[in-house]
Amino acid sequence: VQFQLRADLAVRCSDPTYRSDAHEEVVRQATALLLLWPIGFPTLFTLLLLRCRGDILNGRSTPLSRATTFLHQDYKPKFFFWEPVEMARRLSITG
Repeated sequence: VQFQLRADLAVRCSDPTYRSDAHEEVVRQATALLLLWPIGFPTLFTLLLLRCRGDILNGRSTPLSRATTFLHQDYKPKFFFWEPVEMARRLSITG
């Protein structure tokens, strides 16, 4: 697969002569963020909610349940896990 610069079709972006260390670093960072956002955050939020599910279901206020309030405050306690599901749904629609 060959990629070309839209502004100058003579420049082939896949050609090693046009690559630099700075470009490679940007590609690495972009790849990491592309994996982190759609996979990492829903997983992290799910793990956090599972960790404090007992407190959420019993209505206990602990530091972790208060810190994760933004993930479950819009739902009834028995549906506390829906925010990561919604996040995955929104990512699949826009992705």
